[in-house]
Amino acid sequence: MRLHIEHADGSVQVFDFRNQAVRLGRAKDCEVRFDDARYPKVSSLHAELQFDGDGWRLLHHSRSNQTLINGATVDSSHRINSGDTIRLGFTGPIVQVIGLEEARSAPAGTLLTAEVPKIIQQLQNLETFDIGNGGLIGRDPDLADFCLDHPHVSRSHAQLSRDGQQIAIEDVGSANGTFVNGQPIATRCHLNDGDTIDIGPFSLELRAHRLVSRSRKNNVQLVAERLGLEIRAGGRGDALRLLNNVELVLNPGEFACIIGPSGSGKSTLLRMLSGRGDPTEGRAYVNGRDLHRNFNAIKTDLCVIPQSLTLHESLTVQQTLRFAAALRLPPDLRPAELEQAVDTIVQRVGLETRRDVRISQLSGGQLKRVGLGTELISDPSLLFLDEVTSGLDEQADQEMMQLFQRLSASGKTLVCVTHNLAHVSEYCGLILVLTAGGHLAFLGTPAEALEYFKVNRLAEIYPALAKQPAEASAAAFLTSPHYRRYVVDRKPALQKQDSEAAAAQSSYRTSASIGRRQFATIFRRTVAVWRGDLPAVATLIGQPLLVGLLLCLVFGRFEDLSESLPPERIATTRNLLFLLSVSCFWLGCNSSVKELVQERMIYGRERNFNLIPEAYLGAKILFFALLSLGQAALLGAIAIAWYDPPGDKLPMLGTLCLLALTGSLLGQAISACSKSEETAVAIVPVVVIPQIILGGVVASLSGLPEWIAKTTTTVFWGQKAIEGCLPEAERLAADFEPSLPTSHLVILLHAAVFLAIAWFGTRRTTTGV
Repeated sequence: MRLHIEHADGSVQVFDFRNQAVRLGRAKDCEVRFDDARYPKVSSLHAELQFDGDGWRLLHHSRSNQTLINGATVDSSHRINSGDTIRLGFTGPIVQVIGLEEARSAPAGTLLTAEVPKIIQQLQNLETFDIGNGGLIGRDPDLADFCLDHPHVSRSHAQLSRDGQQIAIEDVGSANGTFVNGQPIATRCHLNDGDTIDIGPFSLELRAHRLVSRSRKNNVQLVAERLGLEIRAGGRGDALRLLNNVELVLNPGEFACIIGPSGSGKSTLLRMLSGRGDPTEGRAYVNGRDLHRNFNAIKTDLCVIPQSLTLHESLTVQQTLRFAAALRLPPDLRPAELEQAVDTIVQRVGLETRRDVRISQLSGGQLKRVGLGTELISDPSLLFLDEVTSGLDEQADQEMMQLFQRLSASGKTLVCVTHNLAHVSEYCGLILVLTAGGHLAFLGTPAEALEYFKVNRLAEIYPALAKQPAEASAAAFLTSPHYRRYVVDRKPALQKQDSEAAAAQSSYRTSASIGRRQFATIFRRTVAVWRGDLPAVATLIGQPLLVGLLLCLVFGRFEDLSESLPPERIATTRNLLFLLSVSCFWLGCNSSVKELVQERMIYGRERNFNLIPEAYLGAKILFFALLSLGQAALLGAIAIAWYDPPGDKLPMLGTLCLLALTGSLLGQAISACSKSEETAVAIVPVVVIPQIILGGVVASLSGLPEWIAKTTTTVFWGQKAIEGCLPEAERLAADFEPSLPTSHLVILLHAAVFLAIAWFGTRRTTTGV
């Protein structure tokens, strides 16, 4: 039997055995023996491989830890086949059965060094393509000459071609872009030997007219090299250090928790490691490549799940995941494939029985699972969890930690910041301990941490840290064997040339079809959100109905004023039309003012998956344009039909709709630039009240007030447009009487300004955490 042993630090051993039985564990008499300190969760006799005449079987012996074959747990025994993967515990070593044939030469238990390069190539997912005359790179094996199977790769992604002796590549309208040396390409790009092409989780390196492919799919190593962060604080600009020389090496499939007292920099470190913040010292690397300088190329391989999740409460679990899939997966995915992806995630996060339940009806733990599911839909390989178990009861906390452990067992690398320590020792493979000032005090397994700090529980580490200065704790760790074992010995050769490259700031060219699909998805989701919120829909319908009925009740009918003096009749009509103008403008502004700011967290996360801001904003504009037009039409129809003023009523109604449309754009501009919903709502009176004061009806205007009204007051021009539709005998004579097209043009100019502000505010938001 030939076994390949993959250790957590990436080292590889391959053994040949002629024995009829091969024992695996930490005991000295085991044929495959694992180090006690390195693998504390491997039992003394964990498992055994036995030949029973018909073939090989695995016998599970451990009472405290699991044994997995191809990801599934083994209760007692299981038949073994060549190519099977055995894992001792969820975070233990990986044993791969290379062959079951009898060994011919090497002594039992001998390391086969000649096999190591081949095995390492398998682990790194290396694949070599001969470029030849070029061809199509994509996900579809029937179309692509170079097939890369992953959801982040489009069916037709990029085209390789020869230009004389040079090789060129061009993106062919992919969903997630093509990157060369970390920078997105918008046009045809010539390649040089050694250049790296990033397509989805694949890095393709050009070597002598061949492409060597490395996949990051469930194969991500994260390295922090002396990370430090210093900011200026206080009126005098004093330097404040939040992180100090933090080092970390996480291999594929490892689950690490960052713990430490409050204010020790845990969330700050998570931001640096996830590329959401730039350190002032040191660098972070993903598979040897500078994370911050190649962030756009590799950002779809990682995700951040924040402590506070923003989800649409009126959607069901199924709807939430379906819309997330439609936005994050390639647009060329077939409907059946999209539904299959959603069903897979529902099962993975354990929400099969809750898929048709609204988000508002879920428990705290289930909400966390939905949030995790929206990120897992795109199959990231590196997950950052920022206190996601905070506020959960003990059972929910344990269930979430079990889920995280299963994800790491599937090959994903997880980094979790947590204050809940009850289940860290049970499910977490490594812990990183930070102390005051962001100093690294320890890195190792939970069992090693207890021994290192001479405590019985992880919570007792914090008082132990407080007994000595943070600098002393950090210095002590640097001289410990744990620092060498988990940092020095595991640190790979990093691609230093990346640190000299310019960070990619430009965006790749996006096809119009992708923008249209995103626009349609956002619009459909907005409709679904509002349709699921019946009280909100009732309020939107009730507002124009209530205002219209009140106006009818107060002003009566125009024909009832036939015996009134002309000035009284003109004033009454003018006041009614003015209140209609202000009401329509307010309805448009009020209905849309919370939309963008309340979705900012969701929008920011989707921006990380290349959501086009114009598609997002365009969908919102269309929805609220239709909504405000409906409200204005309903209000105008009620009031105008009842009052029945003289003149052309259709332009009056059109002006009211135009005012509502402009008001909705103003609401979205406010929403895009506000920091919170409360701020956005508070601004509405600030912008609507001046419309009343400067509308030209409450008080006559002249001089500076009139100039301000003409320049900034939308309702002023709406009132002029509506009054212009009345017969001359039914309106006040005025020095300034613009034509109807002029008034409408000025209102449209105001709408354009509000649109530009909304666009700027939307573009400004780039991340969700």
